[in-house]
Amino acid sequence: MKKRASILFLLVPIILSAQNYVELYSDYLPQNVGKNAVLTKLVNTKADYFARLDPDLIYFYLNYLDLYMNQSIMDKDANSLSYLDYREEKAWEQKNEWSERELRILDGLDINGRLRRTVASIFNIGVFTKSAEDTNSQVPYNIDNNMKNFYVCRYYTGNRLIYDPAKDYQKIRQEYEENYLTRIVERYHTGKFSDNPEMEIDTILVMWKSISEANLKDFSSSGYICDVMMSEFSHIKEKNMMLGLGALILNGYNKPVLAFERPDAELDLSEYLPYTRQLEAVIGFEYSFYLKDYYDMFSYIKIGLRASKYLLASDFDIEYTGDPFRYTTPDHTFDYTMKDLTISGYGSETYLLGIWTPVLYATNHLNADLGLIGVYSRQKFEANYRFEVIRDGNQVSYTNYYTDQVLSDKWSVSPGIDIIYRFDSGQSVSAEAFYNRDLMVYIMAGYNF
Repeated sequence: MKKRASILFLLVPIILSAQNYVELYSDYLPQNVGKNAVLTKLVNTKADYFARLDPDLIYFYLNYLDLYMNQSIMDKDANSLSYLDYREEKAWEQKNEWSERELRILDGLDINGRLRRTVASIFNIGVFTKSAEDTNSQVPYNIDNNMKNFYVCRYYTGNRLIYDPAKDYQKIRQEYEENYLTRIVERYHTGKFSDNPEMEIDTILVMWKSISEANLKDFSSSGYICDVMMSEFSHIKEKNMMLGLGALILNGYNKPVLAFERPDAELDLSEYLPYTRQLEAVIGFEYSFYLKDYYDMFSYIKIGLRASKYLLASDFDIEYTGDPFRYTTPDHTFDYTMKDLTISGYGSETYLLGIWTPVLYATNHLNADLGLIGVYSRQKFEANYRFEVIRDGNQVSYTNYYTDQVLSDKWSVSPGIDIIYRFDSGQSVSAEAFYNRDLMVYIMAGYNF
């Protein structure tokens, strides 16, 4: 058992490493391959494709390269290309049978729909076909099975093993594969997987042929992948509470408005005040009630509070550039143009209470929550100004200075969306937007606990 375990230790990490096939098999490849960057990339890509489809194809691919490049045999039957195509098609037929079997097993598992769809996409690999004239079941050379298994052992270990014709490489290969199968069955039943789920899944996809031919009892590749991925779809790492800090970067709710008796008019100061007056520092708190133990639509209900306050400069000098305000009497027409407008003591506050639930997961880290939000916004400022008055188009005069104390508040209920990105650590950043004839946008970083 110790010997078998040590072989597995070599097998599992290396088989999932990015292989440099030109380097790994350089002593069996045409010399031109390593001297040409384009050819090197092509051979690496094709060799990786064949190795992952069926490791036996490495042997047939290298023999084809020898006949085609070293011996300059162009005919695809004579250089074994058509036989390679034949073996490729047979491998795809077998892999599709395995995939269809795993999909049937997957349909019977009691798992959430999003996990099922994700795992199904791994097995929905399609059907590979070649026309009859492109394949040939006759190989133009004698197959050396010991060398074929030797190539596979190199692939499994990632080491440039030295070929020894006295060794039985089929037996060595079987030992590699049996050790791997023993380990995955053990992991499947104990639930003790590695900390690298991508590696676990990739190993299954690389070793699919050995798994399929072994007919393992009480084991399925789809079930194994589901178990590996379950932690990625769960809320186990999530905390119920979140404390956040951020900024309100767009506040269409707070519109500073001056109202006049004479002239009977209102002036929206939004276009005259700088954009920065919309910025407010935000503190937020959330509590989540998890309805499911995995990421999915409506998997939790989140209640959140936000409080924000304007903390920047509060005094502004404004040059009014709009049209005059017109006021008419039976005898005269007056055009009022605002002059010397200053805003001082500007302040604004916004309070928010909302409820959200997830409606879309782009990835396990990125999702969108839809919510209904109650917003209370409040602002105050002092306006000092006077009017230039033109009576009947020619007589100019000026009013005294006015001082208006403005205090306004606004209640509204708005739909909103919260875009959240969660890091592996469980912490998060989010961007929130609410709209009810006006737009409000928050950004916030959260600490979950």
